[in-house]
This record gives sequence, structure tokens and C-alpha cells, in this order.
Amino acid sequence: MTSHTQKHPLIEQLIEQHIAFIEQQLLDTKYLQQESALLCDWLENKSLADFVSLEQVQLFFGDLLIHRDIPHNTLTQVGMHLSQALTHPINQNTTIAQVINPLHVDALAQYTASKTTQRQYFIAQMTKHPAFAHISTQLIQDVLNDYFQSHVTEKNGHVSRFMKIGKSMLENVTDLNLSQAIQQYLEKNVSKLAVLAEKLLNQQLSDDNVYQLHVQLWHERKNTPLSNVQHYIDPNDLTQTIPLLHQFWDHFRRSEFFAQQLQYNLEIWYAKQKHQGVLDLLDAIGTSKNQLVTQLQQHASSLLEKFIADGELKKRLQPQLQAFYYSPSTLELLQKL
Repeated sequence: MTSHTQKHPLIEQLIEQHIAFIEQQLLDTKYLQQESALLCDWLENKSLADFVSLEQVQLFFGDLLIHRDIPHNTLTQVGMHLSQALTHPINQNTTIAQVINPLHVDALAQYTASKTTQRQYFIAQMTKHPAFAHISTQLIQDVLNDYFQSHVTEKNGHVSRFMKIGKSMLENVTDLNLSQAIQQYLEKNVSKLAVLAEKLLNQQLSDDNVYQLHVQLWHERKNTPLSNVQHYIDPNDLTQTIPLLHQFWDHFRRSEFFAQQLQYNLEIWYAKQKHQGVLDLLDAIGTSKNQLVTQLQQHASSLLEKFIADGELKKRLQPQLQAFYYSPSTLELLQKL
């Protein structure tokens, strides 16, 4: 309908009736349920490949995970809400056992205990690291020095005299004081210490010991209030630490490594899923056909009710219907009635 077309009262009434009919249909619960079921029947015979290609999937996830930035304000808001959750008063009266199932803890303990190869590899790498050797030798040196010093100065004369004689003989033979002698010995035998430490850690962290450690920690901590988490996480820092942690993710997601891994895994996923039915894919995430019909009908009903009540549907339908009814071909047909 152009601005120069003269409105016809009968056509205007027809348009109003047409709009009213559509609105009535869309507000009919049985009609929406039927249409939702028909839509799901149609989807049941369609596969993923009927709707999206591999390229479209890659473009979508590339945009979502690589090119789309999370606003700094959003990260700050996440930190604020986590902070509020940590400081909520209910945490003081809620224990760990009330929010974690002990059966799940047992399953985790069994799983962790079974990872013998991975645990041994980690211990080997840790004990061979120079930092471990430095800390170990420093600790042993301090303990031995403290032991000798405490016995040299103790009131028991025989033990003190024996310690002083031994200390004096060692220093005369080696031309080093006791602390230097211990340090020199430890530095020469640091590789032996690493091997011994690895052996002892593997003995102490056997499968059974790791499992028992989980059980022991659970029984020690299960009645601890959730508010104790604040001993490990400062709620006031979260608005700064969340954006800081995001910087690491932001750099990683822009790397060539991540881009290639994303592309590779999407190719594998799409090759396996492209011939799967759409409803089968939904079923894989726990949504059955009946649930989908119900959700479509419920959400569509509430959305359409609000859309119609606000006059938005009429506002959009009216110009389209006017363009249709006042078109030359439609007017010609109406004149034949």
C-alpha cells in the first residue's frame, strides 16, 4: 500500500479480522502444542548437515571463542558476584558435607589413587628440579645445624662434651666449620638425595596411601563451614583477580595453537555428528522430543501473550497485510467476489 492509495473501509475491516484471527490462533494453547509437535516431527527427519555446514560451525565458534571479547565490566561483575557468594551469611552455617556427596569424594579418591604412572612421573620431575634440591639441602642443613647447636649447649655435660669434640675434630680435618661441611656434603650428594627423595615419596604416596589421604582429609574437613574458604580466597580481591586470570585466557585463545586445535576438534566432531538427527543431538544433552515440545509450547505461549498484549504483533502485521490487500493483483481478485 502506497501513501497515495485510498483506504477502503471493507478492506480495512478485512485486515483487522485477519489480524484478530492470527492473534486468536497464536493464543490457542492446543494450536501451539500441535504446531510445536509438528515442528519436532519435521526436525526428527533432519540432520545437522541440513542446517549448518562445517564452515559455519567453525565460523561460529571462532567468533565466540577467539574474536569476541568479554567486556572488562562483565569480568568485574563476575568477580563481584563471586565475592558476594563467598561472603554470604549462609556459608557460616553450611558445612562441606552438606554440599558434597561423600560417595563422589570416594569415587574421586579411587580415581586419583589409580593414577600411579602419572603420579610417579610428577614425583620424578619434581625431585629432579634444581629448586627441589635447593630447598631440600637447605632444610637438612638447618635441621642438622639446629640439632648440633642445641646439643652442644645443653646441660647434660657428657653429651655436650661429646658433641664439642666431634665438631672440633670435623673442623680440624676438613678446615671447614660445621655448617660449611654439611653444606659441602649435601651439594656433592644432591643427586643421591633426589633419588632417595623420589623413592621415599613413591613409597609414601602409594595407591593405598593416596586413597587413605583423601579419606582422612574428608573426615577432617567435612564438618568445616564453607565460610572457611575465605582463608584461601580473599573475596575482596576477586574483582581484580578475575580480570587478571582472564588475561592469560585472552592471550591463549588468540594463539595459533588454540586456533588449530579448535579447527581440528571441530572437524572431528562435525564428521561424527553431521548425519545425526537434530533431535538425537538434543537427546545427547538430556532433552527428549516430548520435553522439547513442552518447552516450545510453554515459552512460545508466554512470549506471544506478551507480544500480542503490547500490540507489537498488530503493529508488524498491519503494514504487511495492507501491502498485500491493496496490491493490484489482490484488489483484482477481491473485485471478482
